[in-house]
Formats: sequence, C-alpha cells, structure tokens
Amino acid sequence: MENLRFAYAAAQEKAELAIERAARVKEAAWARFNTEQNQREATEARLQATLDDNRREQTKLREEYQRLQAANTQMSEAQRTAQTEQRKQLEALEKLAERRVAAESEKRKEDEVRAQYLLGVQRKLQEAEIRAKKEELQRTHDESTAKARAEHDVELLRLKEEHAQAQATHERAVAEREERLRQLQADQEQFRTQASSRTQMSHSTSSRVPSRTSAELSVISTVIDPVLAKLDRLTDVMHQMVQTNQRPSEFTDSHDKTTRAQNSPRSSRTKSSTRASTSTSKRSSKTRTARSKKPDDDDWGSDSSSSSDSSQDELEGQFGTAAQTKNSDTGSGTRVVVQAMIPHDALEKFDERGPLDDCVNWWERFMYYATMAPWDEKTRIVQLRMRLSGSLKDWCAQLPNSTLSD
Repeated sequence: MENLRFAYAAAQEKAELAIERAARVKEAAWARFNTEQNQREATEARLQATLDDNRREQTKLREEYQRLQAANTQMSEAQRTAQTEQRKQLEALEKLAERRVAAESEKRKEDEVRAQYLLGVQRKLQEAEIRAKKEELQRTHDESTAKARAEHDVELLRLKEEHAQAQATHERAVAEREERLRQLQADQEQFRTQASSRTQMSHSTSSRVPSRTSAELSVISTVIDPVLAKLDRLTDVMHQMVQTNQRPSEFTDSHDKTTRAQNSPRSSRTKSSTRASTSTSKRSSKTRTARSKKPDDDDWGSDSSSSSDSSQDELEGQFGTAAQTKNSDTGSGTRVVVQAMIPHDALEKFDERGPLDDCVNWWERFMYYATMAPWDEKTRIVQLRMRLSGSLKDWCAQLPNSTLSD
C-alpha cells in the first residue's frame, strides 16, 4: 500500500509538474500568440498606411496623367499649327529665293556682257600701247645703232690716222737712225784715219823728240772727246728709237683696253721705263768716261771698228737693276760687254691667292721686265734671268681668254 501511496504521490507530483509545465507552455503560447497578433496588427496597420499612400499616389498619378494628356493634346495642336505656319513661310521663302535667283542671274548676265566689252576695250588699248612701245624701242634702237656706227667709224678713222702718224714717225725715226749710223761710221773712219796717222807720227818722232808725247796725247784726247760726245748723243738717240719702235705695239694693245684698272699699270710702267732709261744713260756715260781715260792710243785705233757695237751693247745691257760686266781681251784692245740680269728680288713673291688686280699688276710688271728690256736685235746678248714659278704658270693657265688677251 505504501508502495501504491508512494507511487500515487509520485504520479500526483508528476501530474502537478505536468500541469504546471502545460500552464507555462500555455502562457508562453498565449504570450507568443499575443505578440504575433500585435505584430500582425502592426503589419496590417503599416500595410493599410501603405495602401492609403498608394491610393493617394495613384490619384496623383492619374491627375498628372490627365494633365499630361491635356498638355500633349495642346502640344500636338501647337505643333500642327507651327508646321502649318512653317510650311507657309518656307513656301514664301522659296518664292522669294526664286525671284532673287532670277534677278541675280539677269544681273550676272549684264555684268558678263559689260566685262566682255571692257576686256575688249582694254585689250585694244594694250595692243595699241604695245605697238607704240615697240615702235619707240625700234626707233631708239635704230638711233643708237646709227650713233654707235657713226662713233665707231669716227673712232676707226681716228685710230687709222694715229696709226698712220705713228708709222710715219717710226719710219722717220728709222731713217734718222740710219742716217746717224752712216754719219757715225764716217766719223769712225775719220777718227781711225786720224788716230793711225797720229800714231805713226808719234812712233816716228818718239826717238827724236820724247817731249812731244804729252802734247800728242793731249791732241788725241781733244779729238776723242768730241767723238765720245757724239757716242753719247748716239746712245740717247738709239734709246729713243727703241722706245719709238715699241710705241706702235703698245698703241695696238692699249686701244683694246677699256677699263681704268688695266690702264693704270701701263702708266706706272711708262714712268719706270723713263727712270730706267735715265739711269741707263748715266751708267753708260760713266762707263765710256772711264774707258776714255786709258792713255793707250793703240786701243782706240784698233778698237774703233767695234765702238758702235760696244756702245749699243752698253746701252742695252744696262737696262736691268743689276749688271754683270765681262772684259774680253783682244789682240789690240778691250771690249766691254754688259749683260743685264734682273735679280730675284726685283719683284715681290707672287701670291696666287691675292686679288685679281694685284695678280694682273704683278704679271704686267713681269712681262715688262721680260719684254721691254732693250737688247741688240742681231746678237741678243742680253738674257733676262727671272724665276717663273709653277704657281704663276698654273694661275696664268686658269685665266679667261679675255684677261689673257688684255
């Protein structure tokens, strides 16, 4: 029984515990139900508010849609009205443009006709002006040609006259030279005869009257002095004749030179020729004076036949700035031969890179020394010794023909 009691008590406790647990579960279930109910009510309230908002939005959208439809209808009507007006304006503009194009085309045609007329008139004026200019140029050319031809004829006549005068002067100089040479030969023959006669007389009377030797020597010196004076005059005359012979060639060369720069070296060359001739005559007179002081009478008698040649050689050999004297002893006298040598420093060193005027002046001075020095035309004893460098030859070879001819 006690076991039953204990079992009943235990079962009752378990039933109470189960009732309590069921009550707690029920309370929790009601609490959860209430919570869910509250949440559902809140959700329904939110949904109802949302529905109310949606209804209000729908109402607004419907009203907006109605306004947009009304505005669209108005815009469609305005667009149709604008299109109609634009079409009308375009038609009016097209008509106006057609009228303006027609007017412009008419005006352009008139301008083209006017321009063609003006071009024709201008072309005629230009052709007339060109013909007038051509006629004027032809007339000027004819006048200048006639004037140049007349000047050329006058210049040619003047040159011919000057050439004839120069040739006549040259012929007169040659005739005078021949006459003076003949006179010199006659004087030499006379002097030889007088010297030989006086020499014979001096030899025949020297043993008897020794005191007459000084007197005869004085007489011989008085005879020799006039002959030496004549020789001096002869050398001067021959130098003048050499210059006269060179003038025709210089005349023919100078009449082709037209520029002042090419004529200036010739004037300087003439001045140097004058100075050279003066120094030449002075040196020749000094040489002859020294030779005339020899007391030997036989020298003058035996060498009288070669006195003219030696004097001419002295005149022509002493042209250069330096001279080399050679004494050749003969059987009865002494012959003095003066051989000209132009030293290497007579001209400055040739500069092939210098200006053309300086090169031309240097070449003209070189040609002056090489060709203008007087010498004996028969024996040509004078030898011009100058260095002609290869650079000068190359420079002369590259010169144009016009410069070489000048």
